[in-house]
Amino acid sequence: MDQTNYERQFAVALGNQLVLPAGEKKFCWAIDLTGAFNVEKLIVIQHPGDAAQVGFSCMLYNRQVCDIAEGSHSSSYPASGVTPAIAEVIPWQTAAAGAASRLFEPEGYNFRNMEGSLTLPVRKIYFELVLESVQAVDTNWEVALGGSPQI
Repeated sequence: MDQTNYERQFAVALGNQLVLPAGEKKFCWAIDLTGAFNVEKLIVIQHPGDAAQVGFSCMLYNRQVCDIAEGSHSSSYPASGVTPAIAEVIPWQTAAAGAASRLFEPEGYNFRNMEGSLTLPVRKIYFELVLESVQAVDTNWEVALGGSPQI
């Protein structure tokens, strides 16, 4: 049975970019996604229109291990007590200021949200962005997350 490819995109032109508030060095978003997914693509770039470009690193998690802020595509709730390293889905991705982080993996990285059950899965993946330095203004981030849903 062929699996359907799927992609979520967040971009300024689409009006749904991920915004990291001024004064924050790291931020976490809960992204709606199927409960099980094969991550084959992750592209992250700061919007070129932002005046202050900054280097960054990013990670995807299979459970909520970083604080989710209000207005980040979910309601506000604190991180669980689980060590973040055991919830990592991909290798850490990094990019210099003004550059994009690009992950393309044809075999994919297995993702299954670990907060729910097989019958009642939590349909979220958690995306954390960590800047090299704190910025004095909001920064806009564009993300493409693609792959294949798993049964």
